[in-house]
Amino acid sequence: MANELTSPQDTRQLIASLRGGALTEVRTPEEAQAIARQCETLRRPAATEWLRGRIGTLLAQYFVSPLPPEMVRAISEDWLAVICANGNPPEWAVTDACRWWIGPDNPQRGKKPQAGDIAKRIKWELGPVAMGEVKVAGFRPQADEQRERRSEAEIQRMAEAGNRAVKALQRKAGAQ
Repeated sequence: MANELTSPQDTRQLIASLRGGALTEVRTPEEAQAIARQCETLRRPAATEWLRGRIGTLLAQYFVSPLPPEMVRAISEDWLAVICANGNPPEWAVTDACRWWIGPDNPQRGKKPQAGDIAKRIKWELGPVAMGEVKVAGFRPQADEQRERRSEAEIQRMAEAGNRAVKALQRKAGAQ
């Protein structure tokens, strides 16, 4: 798989792939490498100037009185400090967070967002990538016969634990 996203559809397919495999076990080193490549591709950081433009686009949808250029620059620096606290997030995650903010699923869509609101949603959007990274980090090659000895009850317990972990992440990120 190339390390480039060529379209929003490519991004959606990679995210769907990570979500679809969230409750399955990584079985081979090749599978672990494939997931790691997907995560690396999806984590590719956005350029700072692109982020400034996306922030401006979001905020322009709400009333903004005319501001001097120095003030606009200072506001964008504040937003970048919050959104990029752990490095520049990927374009797709920022775009999805901004579109979620103005969309019908956000009960606060009528209010102007704060940088922390969007940073929190970006973290939520990156959830499937984080789960993929955890799966790869936890991969330990095992003999096939050992994998096959897992009982249905054990597999069910593992799936339930994974579901609880996902729900806890969603609650922590403020998702419903």
